[in-house]
Amino acid sequence: MTEDVPRIFEAVFECTLEQLKLVMDSINWAFRHTERNIAETGLNLLLEMLKNFQVTQFVNGLFESRNDLPTFKNHIRDFLVQSKEFSAQDNKDLYAEEAAAQRERERQRMLSIPGLIAPSELQDEMVDS
Repeated sequence: MTEDVPRIFEAVFECTLEQLKLVMDSINWAFRHTERNIAETGLNLLLEMLKNFQVTQFVNGLFESRNDLPTFKNHIRDFLVQSKEFSAQDNKDLYAEEAAAQRERERQRMLSIPGLIAPSELQDEMVDS
């Protein structure tokens, strides 16, 4: 069976998301099984899948950047964008915090230049506050 593992994994990586979820659910069921040999097979399959998805590199990167929040966030974003499941979705929410900070910096820059923002807009901001 071990000689078939590379061929099996090639097939798994060509699966659709639904098929991949079924495979992962099956592996999850296997490693929680009460029979030791089935549980061990499930864990071995999970280990091989993790190696093939390069999750080890991702997890190591998380630990290395745990004290540097911007690097940590970038590492998570890079991983999510690279995964097929996430890259098909709209990922603008990943950058929402940075976009809001950029808008605030731009607003502060505009406020520092007299006359760049109309007095009526300043009044609206004061009413909202």
